[in-house]
Parts: sequence; structure tokens; C-alpha cells
Amino acid sequence: MTKHIPTASIVATPFAGAMEFRLAMRELASAVSIITAGQGKKRRGLTVTALCSLSVEPPSLIVCVNKATEGHKAILQHGSFCVNVLAAEHRLFADSFAGRTGRRGIERFSEGEWTSLVTGAPVLAGAIAVLDCEIINFLDHGTHTVFIGAVRAARSEPNRRALVYRAGDYQGV
Repeated sequence: MTKHIPTASIVATPFAGAMEFRLAMRELASAVSIITAGQGKKRRGLTVTALCSLSVEPPSLIVCVNKATEGHKAILQHGSFCVNVLAAEHRLFADSFAGRTGRRGIERFSEGEWTSLVTGAPVLAGAIAVLDCEIINFLDHGTHTVFIGAVRAARSEPNRRALVYRAGDYQGV
């Protein structure tokens, strides 16, 4: 039996400051993805590295999204999202959806070819993997929300180099 512990009842004991934590986490190499939600002029997206598989049966994954982003609001409003795993050549997409180019909202979709699958969330045509998800649960924690997505459609293009983020920079692997 699983016991649920409400977030409010967890007492955090500081082991390090925010800066030490942030610097340590930057050493964790992570795949770079764009999470998208919405349709038409309501499309929004953001770059994430906090993503992992949860279960094969049923197919599901976890993504952590900053509550301060437009993408977070769009995910909640639409009840779905799409994970677009970026290839090594997609650094400019990663920067744009991370807010480093000054583009906001719908402007971030001005580059690239965008389609959709089951949920209607934007799908980047050149992504090395795409996981179209419906939200089945979520947990608010601190600055982020942990979304659990049931995968409704998936596709991949194997044998391509992935974009990875580590130590404040992108690398292709």
C-alpha cells in the first residue's frame, strides 16, 4: 500500500543553499526537450531537462515545469502536453523556448515545422522523439509542478544525436 504524504507536512532541513544546489544539479547531464501545449494562437512551450519515464504499463512519464512559465498555464488549461525531444542540431529551438532569444508566446513557434498528434499539442517535425500526453495527475512542489502524463501517441527517429544540457551548455551526444 502506498502512503501519500502531503507536501505541506514535509519539513525541509537545509543541507545547502540554493546556489550550491543549483551548481550541483548543473553537473547532471540531461536530455533537452520542448514541452508544448495548446492550439492555434494559444500554443505555448518551454524548454525542460527535468523529464523521465514513469511506467511502460500504462505508458506514462513525468515532467517538471516551472509555475512561472506561460507553458505551465497552457498545460493546465488544455489538460495535455507534448514532449519534443531535441536533436543535437536544435540548439536554437532550445534557446528560443528557454526564453534566451526574447521571443515569447506564439512567437516561439515561428521557426520550424509544427504539426500535432492525438491531443492537438504542437509537435516539432524534426524532433528525435515525440510523446503526446494527457495529464493524469500532478503535484505542486515549490517553484514547479510535477505533471504525470499518459502517453497517447509516440514516435521516434533512432540513430540521431540528442541535445544534452550540462554545466550551463549544450552538447550533442
